[in-house]
Amino acid sequence: MSEVKVSPSRSNSKQRTTLMPTGNEMMSILHTVNVFYKAELALSQFVTMLLWTSFSEVLLWCGLFITFCAQPLHTGIIWLQIVHMPRGVIGIILAFKFPRSHEVLDAVPLDKRSYSFDALKEQLKFSTTV
Repeated sequence: MSEVKVSPSRSNSKQRTTLMPTGNEMMSILHTVNVFYKAELALSQFVTMLLWTSFSEVLLWCGLFITFCAQPLHTGIIWLQIVHMPRGVIGIILAFKFPRSHEVLDAVPLDKRSYSFDALKEQLKFSTTV
């Protein structure tokens, strides 16, 4: 940040200085906020989609099982859908174990270069696979 001299006001004849970002620094800050905001939205949508999809799989299978209990001779085919129950349970566990987006973004090392959303996405993808 650079010092900017502010013109004196009418009541104060002394000149005062303030710390304000330059135009380039402000653009860098806004770009970083924009990238992190997009990453926050992407991670939040992923966790929300995983959680509600898993809940719906478990609840739909439970509904099918109740239907099977009422008519076991005609609805035996629901046992072909048994893989949806553990898949839904695992999805719910993963949704709650998945790190929150602010934790992931705090762990991203920032240096002086600017990141594009695609570069940050690749870095996050790499860090979650390793």
